Amino acid sequence: MQGRKCLYELCNKHSIAHKRITKIISAATADELRRLDAIFHNGKTNGVDLRMLTKEQALQLEPHIRTVGGIFSPRTGIISAHELMEYYYRAIKDNGGTVHERCMVTAVARNSNGNYEITVNDNGTISTFTSEIVN
Repeated sequence: MQGRKCLYELCNKHSIAHKRITKIISAATADELRRLDAIFHNGKTNGVDLRMLTKEQALQLEPHIRTVGGIFSPRTGIISAHELMEYYYRAIKDNGGTVHERCMVTAVARNSNGNYEITVNDNGTISTFTSEIVN
């Protein structure tokens, strides 16, 4: 997945704490296992490397869990959300952008130019601005 690759590159380049790990999403009941099926198919549709696990396969990987099966994600990662947000904040400010803190976004609409009109409520003050990107 391209976004994951770009995020790891960003983390490496700017010394943002992160670690590549694996993950088991475990189902403790048959009902949970049915719900995991939807998560599995959604992930596969989006190009995520996932493998369904039987109870035996899950216990072989992680013997100390209560499970009836699960999903194995071999290419998962964790990241310092604080460091990432701090990087984005500095990058926006350093490039002349505006950061609206502690505001509630009340509307986002695409205008005829293809840009976004974003309406925010800043402690009772309503304002609208235009942006090419919404993240």
